[in-house]
Amino acid sequence: MRYIITFIFCTFVLFAGAQDKYKISLYNDVDLVEKQVDENVPVLKIGSDKDLRLLVRYRSDEMNYTNKMRRQYFLFDESDIELFSVQLLANEGRAEISLPKSALKKKQMLTLYTVSYPTDPELAAKVKLRRVKLALLSVE
Repeated sequence: MRYIITFIFCTFVLFAGAQDKYKISLYNDVDLVEKQVDENVPVLKIGSDKDLRLLVRYRSDEMNYTNKMRRQYFLFDESDIELFSVQLLANEGRAEISLPKSALKKKQMLTLYTVSYPTDPELAAKVKLRRVKLALLSVE
């Protein structure tokens, strides 16, 4: 019995320690942040350039779900209005996010979220999606 409890505890610790990782860069390969997904959301200062594009690379620790899940990124303004979204065909990969010129003209805080959901439409309809906040973008 003691071995079974030890095995369950070790399995729980191993799975609890697994975390997804992401990296946000400017299109010209300037890295802004690279970290694990957690409660600490970084504030990234960005300029109000004419054509500002971000690259987001997401890496899931749960490799079993990579092909069974899709990932979508959302960009919201301070009023919680969606400015941009892009969908990947897999749970991980590289996404290019073009920041809207109208949002860059205003000096405001933008929020970048991600969501992962099943590729099966029936299962996706049953799952409650949880937005994960990746970064706050401070437009200067």
